[in-house]
Amino acid sequence: MKRQDQMRQGSRARWGLGFLLLVGPLRLLLGCDGPPSKAEQLASEAAKTAEPAPPAEPQPPTFKEMPSITVDDLGAYIGGRRASDLDKEQGRKKLAEIVDALPVNGEKVTITAIKKANPRDVFETVWALGKKGAPKVIIKTDARDDLPAELEVTPQSEVKDAEGCSIVAMVTSNADTGVWTYKGGMGRRHRKGFAGPDLSNTGETIKKDLARCKSDVAFFSAAYNMPWEHAFAMGGLIRKADEEHKIAKLVLLGDEPVAGRKVELRQ
Repeated sequence: MKRQDQMRQGSRARWGLGFLLLVGPLRLLLGCDGPPSKAEQLASEAAKTAEPAPPAEPQPPTFKEMPSITVDDLGAYIGGRRASDLDKEQGRKKLAEIVDALPVNGEKVTITAIKKANPRDVFETVWALGKKGAPKVIIKTDARDDLPAELEVTPQSEVKDAEGCSIVAMVTSNADTGVWTYKGGMGRRHRKGFAGPDLSNTGETIKKDLARCKSDVAFFSAAYNMPWEHAFAMGGLIRKADEEHKIAKLVLLGDEPVAGRKVELRQ
């Protein structure tokens, strides 16, 4: 009899333990309400702490050697990286970011500009290189046979002012040419010909005006609706007419100058 009682008590204990083992997981599965235990709180906090941080933005590469720099009809293409929409702040910011990774080291930089590039895009590229520390930029373009194939220009950022008689030559928005002085005032205008800007008469005017002024600075440009080849031709005419080689700073103007008016330099 006594042995039977002991067996009944053992059976009840085993049944109670089994009930607890069964109900515990069911409580978790059924989502029973109740404050989390201290262990659960610590586990939750540890899981949050262990969450990986968001990946950092990739840093732009730094070039060990100067890559090829091309200005085409889409903007600037430098070492495999593109900067377009250079008429907008975001585009110029992207260009400055790319140029900042270049090993300029205070030396001349050579770029290639296709004939159909926008003069603004060429100017912005030269400007950015000047801000990075390039004292001169050599621009290569497939030009006319009677003009230089490359121009060594001084970034506008390197020029704060110039003598009033310094000459300015540009192709206007309707393909006429204008030659005037840095201080503004009367100049010469040549109507376009059947094949485009009148380079012959423009070249003669530049030659005469250079002889009247002792300035070692000259400026050139083209309206932004004109192809780069027209601006390049203006710079080439100045170099060709400068037989005494007195022009030490040939400056590509930006911000689309107005023929006949005083030149405003970007600072």
